[in-house]
Amino acid sequence: MYGSAKGARQVVDELGLAQVSDTDALAGAVREAIDANPQAVGDFVAGKETAAKFLVGQVMRLTKGKANPSVAGEMVLAELSKRR
Repeated sequence: MYGSAKGARQVVDELGLAQVSDTDALAGAVREAIDANPQAVGDFVAGKETAAKFLVGQVMRLTKGKANPSVAGEMVLAELSKRR
């Protein structure tokens, strides 16, 4: 930004650095993370709350760090609660 006349929003858009908060866009990554990690799901169902954090980390990995961690966490917990 300093060397160009571009604004912050333009640089973020051009470099693809924007955070994803759209639940529709994150839904696939959440399902994929949960489906790929049955052990973590089992751990969560057994009462280990930290397993949800692991799954949020997997969502972050799948989205290359672009997912909003708060939104991803809420979505993971909602999906896991369906499986209890």
